[in-house]
Amino acid sequence: MGCGLYLASGVKATSFKQQACDNLAIDFRNKFYKMQRMKEITVKKKTVYGNDLIYPVCDDSKLFARISGHKTLLPEVISCIKQLGYKLKTKSEEI
Repeated sequence: MGCGLYLASGVKATSFKQQACDNLAIDFRNKFYKMQRMKEITVKKKTVYGNDLIYPVCDDSKLFARISGHKTLLPEVISCIKQLGYKLKTKSEEI
């Protein structure tokens, strides 16, 4: 057994520095997973007069459409969105 401070229960007490590092790692992991989830936008695909159109559903996809100046997301805009690391998810139809 190495040297260290042990509590009455026999559990080794961690230092304040170690606890701070652990908390920092947990915060980083939570933010990383949140960022990964944020990199997904929801769209809805509709066929209008034989043309496949992509309509924004979530707030982020609506923002991209507003920036592009269109109500739908054009293929060029979708390409740029993908280059930014976003994934497009289609909204499933409810029956």
